[in-house]
Amino acid sequence: MLDNTKEVILCAQVNMDVVSHSIRERTIAENSLVILLQGLHGQVTTTDLRDESTARGCIINVDAFMNIRLEKVLYRDRRGFMSSMDDLFITGRNVRYVHIPDHMNIIETQLAKIHRVRNFGACSGRKEYSKNK
Repeated sequence: MLDNTKEVILCAQVNMDVVSHSIRERTIAENSLVILLQGLHGQVTTTDLRDESTARGCIINVDAFMNIRLEKVLYRDRRGFMSSMDDLFITGRNVRYVHIPDHMNIIETQLAKIHRVRNFGACSGRKEYSKNK
């Protein structure tokens, strides 16, 4: 397994052009702890699954239903067998824990993420709710 500095460098090369999803998904994410996981975009982390297996990789995407897509994954099944994968999609119902890296400042990450979610489309909102009446 790579050391942390190499993992961060590899993960920094991930395309950061992931846009938030539908209005429903943004609302769910804003009002739950999923926004915490979305703030880990581009970070290397370990995800424990309900079947006692683990996956360690770079988070590419987390949607409002806690579906996680990882890149450059080291997967360990419940019997301890290790395998390497380029890409892995984990459905939200199979996630038990997501380990937050020690170097992450959760408060700053989350404030920036909440601000971005709440100001999504601020310039071009719905006209029937405009404040200039």
